[in-house]
Amino acid sequence: MRTKAMVPGLLIAGLLAASAPGCGATGGRADGESVLEQGPVEQVGRMLRVYQKGLKPPTTGAKDLPVYKPGPVPPPRRAEDIRPMARGFPKAFNAIRDREVLLYWNTDLSDSADAASTVLAFARDVPEGGGQVLMRDDSTRRMTASEFAAARKPEGAKTDDEKPAPSKR
Repeated sequence: MRTKAMVPGLLIAGLLAASAPGCGATGGRADGESVLEQGPVEQVGRMLRVYQKGLKPPTTGAKDLPVYKPGPVPPPRRAEDIRPMARGFPKAFNAIRDREVLLYWNTDLSDSADAASTVLAFARDVPEGGGQVLMRDDSTRRMTASEFAAARKPEGAKTDDEKPAPSKR
């Protein structure tokens, strides 16, 4: 008897949950673009955001739990620092490992005033032909090769393929 009384209540609760805002299949982005549709530069930005907050990407079991360190972490200095993120962000990690995306090491995302004009990572062919660039404020934009050459780089930071960016004194 009690089960019959619960069925309508559960049905109503299910309908309300299904119609709640934010429960669509857009992958959590306002513009409808899912993580899988993002290019490698955008995914590197997402991975760095999660890394910087000290969060852990999805795990497959308890064996992954010792890797978790809550709280802010220092900026990555080499690919090994972000290896724990490979499971949750394979496209981003592989792009960095394979040098399809070059990241300025020892530099992190920032909310500072100059972050929107400072390059953090870029597609490998940007210096010669232009392409996608990740800025320190986590925005991405397309730049021509000349725009990239003129863009601010993190002071003293370097990618795997570059000498350190010149210091501004």
